[in-house]
Amino acid sequence: MHEWWRDHEARRRMRPSREGLVRMEHALGNGASVLDVRRLRGGIINSTHAVTIRHGGGRWRLVLKQFLMSPDDARREWEGLQLARRAEVAAPRPVLLADEGEWFECAAMLVTLLPGRARVSDRPGPLPRRLGQTLAAIHAGEVRGLRPEDRGRFWRPSEEPRDGLLAEVHSAVVSAFPAIPLREPVLLHCDFWTGNVLWRFRRPAGVVDWSRSCVGPRGYDVGYARADAEIAWGRDAADRLTDSYSETAGAVPDLPVWDLVCGADAMENAVWWQRGYRALGRKDVTLERIQARLGAFLRRALERI
Repeated sequence: MHEWWRDHEARRRMRPSREGLVRMEHALGNGASVLDVRRLRGGIINSTHAVTIRHGGGRWRLVLKQFLMSPDDARREWEGLQLARRAEVAAPRPVLLADEGEWFECAAMLVTLLPGRARVSDRPGPLPRRLGQTLAAIHAGEVRGLRPEDRGRFWRPSEEPRDGLLAEVHSAVVSAFPAIPLREPVLLHCDFWTGNVLWRFRRPAGVVDWSRSCVGPRGYDVGYARADAEIAWGRDAADRLTDSYSETAGAVPDLPVWDLVCGADAMENAVWWQRGYRALGRKDVTLERIQARLGAFLRRALERI
């Protein structure tokens, strides 16, 4: 795993090849010419660069995103951005897709560059409340005519943990989850954490990384965001995010169950959460801290179920 990760990180940090950029210029047409390429901070899976392009007598500031794991990720991101655009959410606008490796050795796309930057301060301040407001705005997006995802998208029983806290969580979710009515489906981001929100003057400027988005129960996004706030800042921040969300969108049905679903998933993928925070400069968010905070988060949810 460590060797694979080193190779992946080296590839992710590489500047896009000149040959690939030329092919991208040709795809854009109208005399497009890349003037500048700058790697963007954050992210642990894909490669993102800000590119300045002369095009048709003007200049574009875009983001070039290379999908290093699977071309399906690029297609899902493109579809997710279309959903966000339809819902009038502050998100990048899709510009051009090359999902079969037409430019580089992997799928890639160009999207508009939003103002702001990813930041995960160690001091929450007003951030949890503003995250709750941003998530409520996403969920208010128009989804009429779109088919909601099946409940299996949000939790699918895997091999049962043998013992410990996760075994108790697994048992509780097995009992409670099938009875949850998937009422009032909304637009979901499905990866809504502080690292996917761009900030400008401590206010959200937009939300990125839409490859997992779909239509479904809002409890999933809220539980996911609460688990993230718990990791980043602790219990009070998670509760403030929820209060802020509820002031706009109303109370979240079955929230303890969604806390269990999302908290258990985060616990099982704690190493990836640590890498995500480290990529944004939060070296204080250690694996031990993540596991301890998520453990407390899950125990509280079990008490409330």
